[in-house]
Amino acid sequence: MPDQSVQSQILTMVKVKKLTFYDIFDRIEDLQNPLQAETFFAALGEMYGIGPVIYNQVNGPLPTHDNCFLEGTYPLNWLEHYFSSGYFNSDPVAQQGLICKSPFDWHDLPRDSPLVQQIFNEWIDAGFGQQGITIPLATAPNIKATLNISADMTDRDWRALRPDLLHDLSILGQFYHIKVCKKMNAVTKATSFDLHQREIECLKWAASGKSIWETSVILSQSERNVRYHLDQARRKLYCNTKIQAVAKAVAIGIINIS
Repeated sequence: MPDQSVQSQILTMVKVKKLTFYDIFDRIEDLQNPLQAETFFAALGEMYGIGPVIYNQVNGPLPTHDNCFLEGTYPLNWLEHYFSSGYFNSDPVAQQGLICKSPFDWHDLPRDSPLVQQIFNEWIDAGFGQQGITIPLATAPNIKATLNISADMTDRDWRALRPDLLHDLSILGQFYHIKVCKKMNAVTKATSFDLHQREIECLKWAASGKSIWETSVILSQSERNVRYHLDQARRKLYCNTKIQAVAKAVAIGIINIS
């Protein structure tokens, strides 16, 4: 069992992390242009010791490269080389991001093709880290978007960081995505999602950090009913996970966390 000083250090680290998380969370609403977006992603990378990070939206109204709208901290010379070489259609990270509904680790992607291996080799030679994860983001049905995170760290450190990274960046990424979609008028108004009151209540308590069981007690519902309402809300919001549904519901004003 940790001694008192160690426990105090852990508590302090947790408090600092949460303060930083909400500080970055608040900055999303202030984003107005690509320069601010780059600063935002740089802050994200500094907070978690990761980078570079890039947001990629496909089939949206503002494409920049091969029908991809990109914002983040990937070096411009790498992006130019990547697209001029035609890597997008062969890159398993990009292609899996178009079809996958759940986050995936780049280590789990096949690298048996010589071209795919070349892409990863050039990635490492360009100074990027060997670790990476892609988080699909929920939006309108015809728009695909992902948050792609890379890191230069050992497998052991990556495994330790990844759970927090997945949780926090699924939320921050979803809010960022909604912000971009709002700028492009690609987000449907909250009233058109037709969520029932019970579904909204379940989302509200989930946003407050309550478990399925705790929510069932608060609302005098069975756990099965709470799961059903959350699943219905997730489906109506075009989201793949509960975290995405909560983030989207807050971002478009269905619920608030004040």
